[in-house]
Amino acid sequence: NTNAVTMLETIGLDAAINSLSRLRLIDQNNPDKDSFVSPQEDPYYNDVNLASLALGGLTKGFSPLAMTAAYGAIANDGVYVEPIVYTRVVNTKGETILENIPETHVAYSPEVASLMKDILRTTVNPGLSYRARLPQELGIEVAGKTGTTQANGDFWYVGFSPYYVGGIWVGNDNVQMKLSGDSGNNARLWSSIMTPIHQGLPPATFTRNPNLIPISVCKVSGKLPGDLCALDQRGSQIITEYFIPGTQPTETCDVHVKAEVCTSSNMKKSIYCPGNLVEERVFFTRDPLFDPEEKTDNYEAKKLYQQILEDRIIFTMEELQQIYAGQMSVDENYQITHVLGIEVEKLGPSGFITEDYQYQVPTRTCYYHTKWHYEQWLNEGDGNGNNGNGNGNNGNGHNGNGNGNNGNGDTLEDIINQIIDEFENSEEDPDKPIDEILESIEN
Repeated sequence: NTNAVTMLETIGLDAAINSLSRLRLIDQNNPDKDSFVSPQEDPYYNDVNLASLALGGLTKGFSPLAMTAAYGAIANDGVYVEPIVYTRVVNTKGETILENIPETHVAYSPEVASLMKDILRTTVNPGLSYRARLPQELGIEVAGKTGTTQANGDFWYVGFSPYYVGGIWVGNDNVQMKLSGDSGNNARLWSSIMTPIHQGLPPATFTRNPNLIPISVCKVSGKLPGDLCALDQRGSQIITEYFIPGTQPTETCDVHVKAEVCTSSNMKKSIYCPGNLVEERVFFTRDPLFDPEEKTDNYEAKKLYQQILEDRIIFTMEELQQIYAGQMSVDENYQITHVLGIEVEKLGPSGFITEDYQYQVPTRTCYYHTKWHYEQWLNEGDGNGNNGNGNGNNGNGHNGNGNGNNGNGDTLEDIINQIIDEFENSEEDPDKPIDEILESIEN
């Protein structure tokens, strides 16, 4: 959803409306003949907005026939074919007495259609619409997309193979009636219907338009790879994508950067972090940087709401009500209305922890270490022994006659990490252990 909204903001509402018009989903010349609601038809409640055009939150919606025909243009290399009920009528002698030739026009270039086919193919293999796949022994590829309206009012699946396109809508004209399950059931139903239709057909896959050119790009920035893209902590981020000539990126990735971090805190190193705890890593940067420790309004409720949404994948609503008893409220349609007493409408994405933030360049500088720690590390390197019974700082020298704090072989790093682990695993407020950590290390 985020990608769809971002893309629509980039190209603009007018471009989206023109694109849908080429697919006969919108009739700008005769608005009374389509189901799209323009501002001229209703200045207050219409479909010219991000929610309607990017996410499908339309006032009236499109019919399954209209949606299937639109997907057919993608499957047909960009050529739209007007839906018809019959192709021809023949008499008992086999003579054609009536022929119905559908109207066709080019909606998109073959190159654009090829890219769209590839995008929709990846939603099925290896994507979340995997249940739409045809049996493997048929050897026929499938592409398509599921859809779910708000509060599970409708489920969709529109897909196609190199042979056929088909659409499925499951819902009820009574909008108060909600569905159980998810749109994945539509994908499974689509496969069940399409399997016998494809029986006996030769194996077929989607062919890539020969005019597209392969280009190596960084999948984080979308730009040409830089020297650091292959050194990402998650593995190389360099992939091959296909482009229409003239649309390929020309700038080099500036998202991947190197930064020195303290391995004890995983924060940016400070001037006092011991050198043996400092490591150079490759991160990515963004604007603005995401700070997972930043406490925003309703922070705890947002975190809990995010967890509940993740748990909805594996638990029923009844089970969730038991698990989060007293922490969440639902309405008569089993839709979550409040979390920790706060309306879910107020629990937007701000403050949520992104799944990749640990690979982002740290936003904070290490506060675990002081000048004392740095000097201790410097002294450890003087060769006088700090880990045994020598004359060093913690052995038999000026700190006592025993084996000292590190006399048994524990290094300063070991002790620091042990103390930090104890505080991380305790129930202490994570924002207030600094003085206690430093006091423990010093002792």
